[in-house]
Amino acid sequence: MLSNGNEVINSLHKLKAQKKFIEDLVQLYPGSTDEITRIKSEKIINNFLAKLIDASGSQISESEFWAILEVTARLSKTRAFGDIQFTSF
Repeated sequence: MLSNGNEVINSLHKLKAQKKFIEDLVQLYPGSTDEITRIKSEKIINNFLAKLIDASGSQISESEFWAILEVTARLSKTRAFGDIQFTSF
C-alpha cells in the first residue's frame, strides 16, 4: 500500500499549485518547447495529481496508483485535454 495521509496530500497540493515545465538552469532543464505545450502538459500532470489527492481512503495500492496514471495518460491522448482555459495566466 502507498501512503496517502495528510503529509502526502499536502505535498501533492503544493506540487499541483506549482508552475511546471519551466526552464531550470540549475538542473539544466530547458523547459517546454512553447507555452501551449507547457500548459497542456501541466494540465495532464495536475489532473493526475488531483486524482491521487481524491483517491479514497488513506492508502492506495501500487496497482491503483499505476491505474490512475494510465487513465490520465490515455485521457491526455483524447480531446479531453484539448480545451485548455487560458484564464490562469
